[in-house]
Amino acid sequence: MARVTDRRLLLGALLLAAAWTALGLHVERGGTVLGTGTPPFVLGWSPGVNPWIVGAVAAAGALVAAAPALLRGPRWVYLSATTGFAVALALTIGAARIGAHGWSAIFDDSFEAKNEYLPGLPALSYGRGFFLDHFAELVPAVPVDVAGHPPGLMLVLDATGVTTAGRLAALCIGAAVAIPALTYALALGLAGEARPAPVRAGEGSVQRWAARRAGARAGQARVAAPGGSMGDAAGLGPLSVRVVQDTDEVLEATRPAPVPVAAPGSSRTADPEATARIAGLLAAASPGVLLFGVTSADAVYAALGTAAAALLVRRSWAARSAGAGVLGLGALCSWALPAMGAFAALVAWRRSGWRDALALAVLSAVPFLALNAVLAGAYGYDPIGTLRATEAVYRRSLAGGRPYWFWSVGSPVAWAVSAGLPVAGAWLIAVRRRDVAALALAAVVLVASVAGFTKGETERIWLMFVPLACVAAATVVGPRAVRPVLLALVLQALVVQVLFETVW
Repeated sequence: MARVTDRRLLLGALLLAAAWTALGLHVERGGTVLGTGTPPFVLGWSPGVNPWIVGAVAAAGALVAAAPALLRGPRWVYLSATTGFAVALALTIGAARIGAHGWSAIFDDSFEAKNEYLPGLPALSYGRGFFLDHFAELVPAVPVDVAGHPPGLMLVLDATGVTTAGRLAALCIGAAVAIPALTYALALGLAGEARPAPVRAGEGSVQRWAARRAGARAGQARVAAPGGSMGDAAGLGPLSVRVVQDTDEVLEATRPAPVPVAAPGSSRTADPEATARIAGLLAAASPGVLLFGVTSADAVYAALGTAAAALLVRRSWAARSAGAGVLGLGALCSWALPAMGAFAALVAWRRSGWRDALALAVLSAVPFLALNAVLAGAYGYDPIGTLRATEAVYRRSLAGGRPYWFWSVGSPVAWAVSAGLPVAGAWLIAVRRRDVAALALAAVVLVASVAGFTKGETERIWLMFVPLACVAAATVVGPRAVRPVLLALVLQALVVQVLFETVW
């Protein structure tokens, strides 16, 4: 029955996406401007292929072939290989249309380049203090992407010498290929909600070996970890060996450990490590990351947001404090980054109640508020005036003319499809199964859609939500389904890249 319900859910979602796309094309042809090339998508039909496509196909095939082994191998092998595959896919798919120039064209000679960050660097010619002091007044005069964000990234580019198209492309590519590993870390952080079943003493392999040695010497023995906890039984705590006088206890000591189970009300799998690895692989193959992350500064925001979320969802307040610091720095680069704090707070609410969620929300806000206060006091930066100026630019831009009625649905549709059809489908199933991360992401997407802050171009603007979707999807995609799912994802990325101009 559950499978039938899942299929109906997926069919309904697919029909909605197809119907909304057909509606967008019909309305656009009827003379109403919706504001993108192929509403609700930002891309436009423009087939093109380069010999680099051969390398892209080879990299995609290698990832699909290696996936099962990566789920079983050592962690360092998994992280190294997944990052390597992410680099290979990013470079080859990014060059599959126009060659290697495709990596930096968006910042160089693309029709969109004038709206990007590099043309805004002259605003820093009078110094960073002047730039911060007058940023709110500069917003109407700087390129659209600079005007649409706080000044953080511009300060970083100026301070690090990232002032050319090639260097900015390298920064974006580096951020994009870090996303799979960060997604893996996020999934492990979320695994804190899973409570392993109690493990009797002697259930670890080390303990079984010690029990056999003790039994050989004394006749009857077993190994016990103090307190009988999972951590101690796995060899993470002090190990003690005691000799007992009961043969039955020897047999009990050598019995295999039971598989850990998820906490009540959670759909997370019993093996957090396997789930986390699947999540990382999904992120490495996601069309959204490969098509809109590698050549967009939003990859930087996505990496910062995922790193912050990976720390904020942990139960340790030390980790949460570090995550709040990362979030504060990230929010100085993108107005959308606080959504990651909201995601973490929703996760905390579902796991531990409203008090924990409120405490986490307050903690997440403190570094951002403190940083803005310091910049305001030291340099005269006006964050409220900047936000108002950005909102005014948004109203006068192309996005301001996009009708709300269409984009309130079109924006999440475009983002979900670009994240990868299998990822979006698995995320929806996880929502139905009431997975904590899936529900939290659904709430964030719903608020963002209804609020209408980003009408269109969500394939890149909401890129930071893709790792969250991958983490939720990983609770549904089992190890046996990894290969076909990855194959579908990379095929989608390749087909879109050679048939459509994705702008970024």
